[in-house]
Amino acid sequence: FAYMGGLLRTLFIIAVFYMGIVLFRRYIWPWVLRILGRYAAHKMDEFARRAAESGRPDQDNVVKDDGTVKISYTRSNKKKPPSYDGVGDYVDYQEVDE
Repeated sequence: FAYMGGLLRTLFIIAVFYMGIVLFRRYIWPWVLRILGRYAAHKMDEFARRAAESGRPDQDNVVKDDGTVKISYTRSNKKKPPSYDGVGDYVDYQEVDE
């Protein structure tokens, strides 16, 4: 019966660990989700405020005269792909029949 002490100790540790997970999921996890939800809502409000302050009119609220067209361009920071002019000559290979 000497091994019963180690077995009981192991079962006790497993039970405490399991109860810790249950208590964490029941009480702490909802609190963490609430905090993350508030943070996400704050970030979305901040993003919407910055978009409104950027001066771009909303597409639905723009009043245009008949027959006028306005084209607006946005600058892009994308680099142009490298040019391959003058890299080499084109060689047309032909099959050789022997």
